[in-house]
Amino acid sequence: MKLHSPRAKAAVVAIMAVVLALTVAAAASAAPPWLDAPNTWWIDNYGVTEAQVSTVADGYDNGLFGPNDPVTRGQFAKMALNGLDIDTLNPTMATFQDVPITHTFFRYIEGAYANGLIKGYPVADGMEFGPGNNISRQQANSILGRYLSGLEIEAIGAIHGIGGHNYASLEKWYAAKGSQHVNKFLDAGQVDREHQPATAYLIYHRVVQGSAGRLSPLSTLNRAQAAALVLRIKAAADSVTTPPDPNIPPSGDPLDAQAAVGVALAAVPGGAVIEVERETHHGQAVWEVVVRDPSGRGIELKIETTTGDILKRESENLPWYAKDSAPKIDIREAIAIALAATPGTIEEAELDWEQGRLVWEIEILTANGRLVELDIDAVTGRIIH
Repeated sequence: MKLHSPRAKAAVVAIMAVVLALTVAAAASAAPPWLDAPNTWWIDNYGVTEAQVSTVADGYDNGLFGPNDPVTRGQFAKMALNGLDIDTLNPTMATFQDVPITHTFFRYIEGAYANGLIKGYPVADGMEFGPGNNISRQQANSILGRYLSGLEIEAIGAIHGIGGHNYASLEKWYAAKGSQHVNKFLDAGQVDREHQPATAYLIYHRVVQGSAGRLSPLSTLNRAQAAALVLRIKAAADSVTTPPDPNIPPSGDPLDAQAAVGVALAAVPGGAVIEVERETHHGQAVWEVVVRDPSGRGIELKIETTTGDILKRESENLPWYAKDSAPKIDIREAIAIALAATPGTIEEAELDWEQGRLVWEIEILTANGRLVELDIDAVTGRIIH
């Protein structure tokens, strides 16, 4: 059937909205416990509780949560606003042609648009959102990455980088630093250009960690994954909105990177450090050190930079290339090689996977304030660039 008049188009959109409303009506307001997703299941699989999940999403009237059911773009907008305490909006005019004021998710989608979380698709007569389309992982990353980076910019005035470097926007941060975070995954080439900055930002903050070395950006997000992702964003909000302590310089602290590695290895006997990085924890300067313990599990330590005290210890999901065995060149050797080539202060050293090989990615702040990055082959110890 061809539609020629705006009135005819509007009528069909309204009918589709009613059909969609009936389709999702079953997902009403069933609170936990959910028979197919009990509290222990959430803790074991996602490290969150069912009570936390209930702040993001409701279950079905039949007492089930449906953790493996796909999530639509409209449903995810509601999850994001509910879980992150963002106000909905109920304007008299609709922003998107396919989301009229009668739509089930109208006020959530309008709220997400007003807060800069979503953009929609341009069409001949305006914009559409595709509320009934299943949301992909990379689309969800963009929605949540815009939110989290926006929080950081609002709180600090910029996206804070290591070595005192700040960036006025997510795009500028990505241009300077972001691509390396996406490129460590085997399917990095599948991430659409428009979704790369936000995806990289969430990887940087360990909200997105991938699975088996892949991001699977085009796959559909299910209800359990969506709820857990929103909760990770909420947990990360505190760290990104805490400004660095201006009284603590970004470099030259008594505890250097090598010393921080030593503290970590003493705390995890038989472990292998795969990352050390300058960070802040509740406004306090710390070394953030990730260790693979002898059992292959990841442990993240936050080490105070002046005393060497461990302020926080928690489990950490390791990237696929760091789970099985330690590299031939360990992090201390890689740091020594890097400093011999470029004198300065180590800001970050991280095991990475680039172009089919293991490398140590080392960032050095030189005496004149220039940030230099070196890649060192983790097998041969040769400086790649």
